[in-house]
Amino acid sequence: MNTSYITSAQKANQLPQFEWGEVAFIGRSNCGKSSLLNTLLERKNLARSSSTPGRTQMINFFKVSPQKEQALIFADLPGYGFNVASKDVRKNWDELMGAYVERSSILEFICLLDCRRSPDDFELDYWRFLGEKVPILLVLTKIDKVSQKECSTKTKKVTEVLEANGIAFKGIYPISNLKKTGVKKLRDTLYSHLPQGEE
Repeated sequence: MNTSYITSAQKANQLPQFEWGEVAFIGRSNCGKSSLLNTLLERKNLARSSSTPGRTQMINFFKVSPQKEQALIFADLPGYGFNVASKDVRKNWDELMGAYVERSSILEFICLLDCRRSPDDFELDYWRFLGEKVPILLVLTKIDKVSQKECSTKTKKVTEVLEANGIAFKGIYPISNLKKTGVKKLRDTLYSHLPQGEE
């Protein structure tokens, strides 16, 4: 599998256009997004995270080609850590994200949630907004931090929350980057968007 970093966009007018479909990854700062991207891309440090929530305010684009003539764009969206971010950072996030989510090339919104947390009102509102464009895939990260029973209970509770809040979603994927649990299932789901018959 060939993977490579392409470019980054910090402002709406810097967003590139691609001939391939895009998979967008979004979540709160420190939710494990960079680790998931590196696992899916089979690279150790291709996607990098910031130690300061709200600091990284760029969309990073990666190309993944599982087979010849096949390609997807993975878009690493800036995490939301607004409790420590400045007003300017929030404004830029709103403008950049507002422009990005309207792209017709987006195939999936991958929304990440640390399995030890519950979604807050901002997340629920944002997931609902995204789900009106493309039903989201929710990834529960860091499941190696809890027991299998706790993970199962959390998955059930989050499902109920999504349904109760009218959020359109395609599925919930419990993931452990450390143990690679659930990674193949998610990868197969994403790769199903690739042209068939060209392997």
